[in-house]
Amino acid sequence: METTIHPDITAYYNAFWSGTIETESEEGQVSLIQLWNEKDFDRLVENLIGHALMKRRSKHPLTVFFATAEPNTELFLSIDNENGHVLLEEPGRAPLRQVDEDLVTFLNRLTPVPTPPEIY
Repeated sequence: METTIHPDITAYYNAFWSGTIETESEEGQVSLIQLWNEKDFDRLVENLIGHALMKRRSKHPLTVFFATAEPNTELFLSIDNENGHVLLEEPGRAPLRQVDEDLVTFLNRLTPVPTPPEIY
């Protein structure tokens, strides 16, 4: 796609292998998407390419998702690829609003929610 991905999201997905991490924020529940293995990585890349193509077709700025929001909704959190802002989005639409200035600031204000281990 001839696009450089924002360094925050590159660092996020290259940090470690893990299952989804459940957290709470001021805005509500947040499930941090993590990569469990290389097959997961391949699936993520495919999904990110589809997301980027949809953004390009709808003439919206490129974002890269990293978390889902409230259960039973299609809301997700992403990083604006241009400036690193954390955004709340819904598929096929322009971002709904900015949630934080950058990923590190956002992650630092999350509270982990203990969940039993699962096999992914």
